Amino acid sequence: MGVFVNVVEVEEAFERLFAGEFDPEVFPIALAEAIGTSNANISKLKSGAMNRTDLPGGTLLNGKFHFLPAEEGKTEEALETLCKSKATKTRKIRVAITTDGTSVAARDTKSGEARFCDYAELKDNFGFFLPLAGFERFKAADENPVDIRATSRLAKLYDALIKANPEWGKDENRHVMNQFMTRIVFCLFAEDTGILPDNLFAVV
Repeated sequence: MGVFVNVVEVEEAFERLFAGEFDPEVFPIALAEAIGTSNANISKLKSGAMNRTDLPGGTLLNGKFHFLPAEEGKTEEALETLCKSKATKTRKIRVAITTDGTSVAARDTKSGEARFCDYAELKDNFGFFLPLAGFERFKAADENPVDIRATSRLAKLYDALIKANPEWGKDENRHVMNQFMTRIVFCLFAEDTGILPDNLFAVV
């Protein structure tokens, strides 16, 4: 696995890797895979050669995340331990994350924002982890998971259109494509608000 080119790939990776049961040993490796870590670094992380954690049982990926499995019902306490960890600060960790397999607690060390959710909902909160894959988030979009999902779907449509019509992706056609995508968004909004008839654009 390599660097992702759009947020759709991150979303699909989270859906694929975090749909099953929690395993404290597999989880940090799956997270590393979900954010596009190279196969070489994944191997080093598995062997422990790349794990610079200072916490027993923890897993740290430089510049990315610091993970610590939590005891049942103690995810908030484990998150506090992660945030106080010297390695979290010195290794420039972006996200501290912990889970007991039922609940997930995470904190973005740059924005200070925290995220608490059920383990089963982790795949629906992929937007919080986008910075780990190289995509910075706008706060307004992150507050609404529906907005993130809609944006990823439009990105997927854009990519599909360019793949089917390579000439549309040329620099001289970029403005026209942007206008086309904007009009699609307007039509979908107009349908949702009743300006246009229902199901005129939406797939049912």
